[in-house]
Order: sequence, then C-alpha cells, then structure tokens
Amino acid sequence: MYDTQLIIYALNGDQQLPSEGCAISSTTAQELLLMQGQLTTRNNYYVPMPAVDRRRVVVNDFLGAMRSWSGRNGLIRGKRTTDSLILDFNGEYPTVVEYSHQALARALNTRNYKLLEHLSRTLGPDRHRVVARRLRFLMNHEVQCTALSQRSADTGLDLFDAFVASYALKGNFRNSLNDLLTLAVAQSSSAVLFTADQLLGRFAHEHSAVPINHTAERTSIDYTQPPTARRTNRGAKGYVNRRWRVTSFAARQGGIG
Repeated sequence: MYDTQLIIYALNGDQQLPSEGCAISSTTAQELLLMQGQLTTRNNYYVPMPAVDRRRVVVNDFLGAMRSWSGRNGLIRGKRTTDSLILDFNGEYPTVVEYSHQALARALNTRNYKLLEHLSRTLGPDRHRVVARRLRFLMNHEVQCTALSQRSADTGLDLFDAFVASYALKGNFRNSLNDLLTLAVAQSSSAVLFTADQLLGRFAHEHSAVPINHTAERTSIDYTQPPTARRTNRGAKGYVNRRWRVTSFAARQGGIG
C-alpha cells in the first residue's frame, strides 16, 4: 500500500511502482483526486453508490443519470446517494464527515474512469486535468483501492489520539488525520504501508511495535503481522477511544436512478 506522496513521485517519474499488487487507501485516493473540500463536512464532489436489484445487479446507468445533474443540485444529489462516516471529536476538533470511501473504492477497482472523470469536472478545467491525469495513471498501473471502513476509522481515531499526545499536527489538522486514517487502513487490512513520511513510521513503531524500515526514498511500515503492543501516553483507558466516535451511514436506497 502506497501513500499519496509516493504515488505523486511515481506519477512524476521520480519512483517506480511495482508491476503488480500495488494498492492505496481510499483516503489516499481522495487526496489524489482532490475530493476533499475546505470544509470538513463537505466534499468537492461525491461518488454515488450504484443501485442494485434483488439479484445484486447494477441497474443504474451512472453517466446517463448524472449528465442531467448540474451545479449545486448535482452536488446535493450526489451527497445523498453515497456512503459516509461521521468522525465526532467531542468538540476537541472539528467534526469530519468522510464521504464516498466505499463508492470511490468500488469505482476505482472496477476501472470506472468515465464516472470519476465526469464527476471531477465540477473542479474546473485546471484541477480537472490534474485529476484526469492521476486517474489514468492509477488505472494504467492497475492500482487497487482499499476503502476506509467503520472499523479502520475507529482504529484511526485511536491512532490520532496517540499521535497528538506526542507530536504536533500539521497546519491543517485534516492532513495529519488523513495520514493516520491511511495507517489505520493498512493496519486493518494487514498490509505493508510505504510512505515518504519518516515521522509516521517512527510513530507507528512507537505506538504498536510494528517493524519499520527506512531507506533514502521511503519508509515501510509492516502490518502483515498483528501489532504486538499498543502504547499510549494517556493512561490505561483501553484501545477504543470512548471520547470520540465514528458513525456510519449507508447510501440512500435506490442509488442514482
């Protein structure tokens, strides 16, 4: 599993991705595809979940349906037809709503370039070109996407809590949260995370005693074996952070028909 910066390095020709077996988290995918907005409770755009019939067959024509959407109305409809996770920090940090992680992972893993390219047009011509180039790169390299789930989001809150006890957050706290949610997805899926962030590797080793390896180009964080210890500077309160919580909402029934 690769983080955002390493994917960008590879896209610019500064590193190479493996010929097979490369993955990213849906958080990394959202960063690459410029989905997250300035407000923590809104996206720049949303990926709808498909409607299915009782045989689990997709019954919507995504592109045909969304071409009739425009402007604010389209964004509102997209928001209502996607999955979401609400991260409630009990007033200590702004509430974050994580939209479209399941839907985005599905679209990337089924190579639905047309859908994602069409949705990103709401960003304007310049940023749309950036997203389209990144989309083509991900799909040409057959990069798989692992979605943030309620389980990994819960783990992410615990990691975030432990991180802020020892380290300063980035200027935009959501950038640090994104790093830790990606770390949580790697942990929950028993993956090796490759990152350009040495601090993240050091934190992972300190917090959960997982093996890490530093090279000049990247740091690897190995979650292929279960973490052997979880350390915290906030006392023996247990692994789950009871002050903060994650609430999951499925997409509205009926998809985008």
